[in-house]
Amino acid sequence: MKTKLAGNLIQKFTITIWLIAFGLAVWNFKRFGSLMYLGMIMMLGTMPLALIYGRVYCGWLCPMGGLLDNLLARISRNRPSPPWLRHPATRIAAVIFFGGLGLFFWKRFPQGLALNWRGVTLGPILLLMMTMMLTAITLGVLYRRRAFCAHLCPTGFLGALLSRASHYDLYRQEACLDCGKCERICVLEGKTWTDGKGAGPECIRCLECAFACPVQAIAYETKATVPAGKPASNCP
Repeated sequence: MKTKLAGNLIQKFTITIWLIAFGLAVWNFKRFGSLMYLGMIMMLGTMPLALIYGRVYCGWLCPMGGLLDNLLARISRNRPSPPWLRHPATRIAAVIFFGGLGLFFWKRFPQGLALNWRGVTLGPILLLMMTMMLTAITLGVLYRRRAFCAHLCPTGFLGALLSRASHYDLYRQEACLDCGKCERICVLEGKTWTDGKGAGPECIRCLECAFACPVQAIAYETKATVPAGKPASNCP
């Protein structure tokens, strides 16, 4: 319970910082536009944690992910993503698309996009983040709230690559009842339990499955000390 409370507080803190930076950058781009680099600095600065703990940035620190969790929990249709969205080629295409879109905004609006409304100017990074957020909200409402994080997010793609070397993972222990609740609650659409494997590099370590387990049979352990018991979770 303490871990869940700490996670909620960390999420709300990062969301608050990001919203303040967002508001200031929109209000006065020339003076505060550089604050939009704050998100990039935080992302790149914490990404090495994935080498040890997995995608903890995505599960605990990402302001976009936090907003999706807090805004869409009650309105998401909570349906599985369609096969085309789950296809690996879709993620690669998304990384290329958002990368190219970022370069386009950078070259086309180096001084920001001025709107005819109270002098508001949207910087290139802000434009890219808004595009990604709108995409994430749309997918989160139509499918599960973290569908964007699971299949399209470039940051998630980088985190998943680094997580392949992580020392920690989630494992299902012998006390497991095979009720399937962990698979149903997984925001990244976890489907099966696979022999000899942990939650895998895609897992964002949000621990929602562990909190939901009625017998607390899911452990967050080092790969060197995998607990004896049933096969482990596989989040695709």
